[in-house]
Amino acid sequence: MVRTNVTAAVVVVVVVVVVVVVVVGVVVVVVVVVVVAVLVVVVAVTAVVCMLGWSEIFFLLTEKGCGPKTRKFIKGVRHLKCGHSIVLKNELEKINIK
Repeated sequence: MVRTNVTAAVVVVVVVVVVVVVVVGVVVVVVVVVVVAVLVVVVAVTAVVCMLGWSEIFFLLTEKGCGPKTRKFIKGVRHLKCGHSIVLKNELEKINIK
């Protein structure tokens, strides 16, 4: 009788340890995936802000729909790189966006 109880206790402990290890592993994987996703979003947003600048992003967000001005704007800034905000302002002036 005592031997059966000890065996049952060992089996329960082993099962609990395995379940805890699996749960902790899943939580760690989920946390890593979330952190990587957040970093990707932060890098993407930073790149867009650096390329366009806040005023241009505000224009794109507040423009209702995608009218001809917005399409011209997007075509005009396609060639821009980080730090070219002066060139961007010239492009905006060319297509009469105030």
